[in-house]
Amino acid sequence: MSATEQTNRTVPMTQPMTRNIQYTLREQDMLCFLHLPKTGGTTLVAILCSVVGSASFQNLEHTEVLHRWTIARYYRVFDAQIVHTHAHYRRAIGVLPRKPVLLTMLRHPLKRVVSEHGQYLKTRQDASQFVSLDDFILNPECTDYRPHNKQTAVLAGLSPRALSDLPPHDALALAKAHLDECAFVGITEHFDESLRLLCYTFGWSPIEHCDSRNVTPSALKYAVTPELESAILERNQLDIALYAYAQQLFADRLQRMKAERERLPSTL
Repeated sequence: MSATEQTNRTVPMTQPMTRNIQYTLREQDMLCFLHLPKTGGTTLVAILCSVVGSASFQNLEHTEVLHRWTIARYYRVFDAQIVHTHAHYRRAIGVLPRKPVLLTMLRHPLKRVVSEHGQYLKTRQDASQFVSLDDFILNPECTDYRPHNKQTAVLAGLSPRALSDLPPHDALALAKAHLDECAFVGITEHFDESLRLLCYTFGWSPIEHCDSRNVTPSALKYAVTPELESAILERNQLDIALYAYAQQLFADRLQRMKAERERLPSTL
């Protein structure tokens, strides 16, 4: 599969440096938040839900298949203004009943993977299921998690296991192309600025405060040795490259937002 094999069910986007960063939402538009694990997405979900109201917000499980939906489920999703999902790009696009306007958040791979280990431990109550950070990173087959290059996999539209079936360059190119389609791309490490950009993009009132959600408890955060840090970075080269691309995309859009707001001080 090459980067040019794009599904025609997404909202067309031009290249990030040439299109208007503001997106005027139409009545028929559906926003789809592609939630990459441990990127601050749970906090953003609460914010998005507060914007449209719970009745217009739907969660889409990554295992859902359109032809198994009930009629009631179909219309709940069809009528939603915002859909949130952990599903990868192709699965989300393939199951949604109408074209989505995409948004997502990315995080530095080192921090994201370490945080995912904490999330793994948080969901395992049995002490026999304890997995050290070293094993989580170096021996991922000992868990049902595949933590490495997960941001690339989700945005490329691949399961973590299927990621290895594609040449790395093609997988990265596909993920970048899908990232370009997103009307909004946020960066976890710049969450407040991301919120400002989000509100500006869709013409929403500024959000001054938000409470962090699903934060990994301190007790589940383990020290990362220099050796383990090197191992994480070595195993996440695709995500490192994608994160750098997302950072530049974010910085470009943020700079343009600031320039546009200076010219039009009455806008958001």
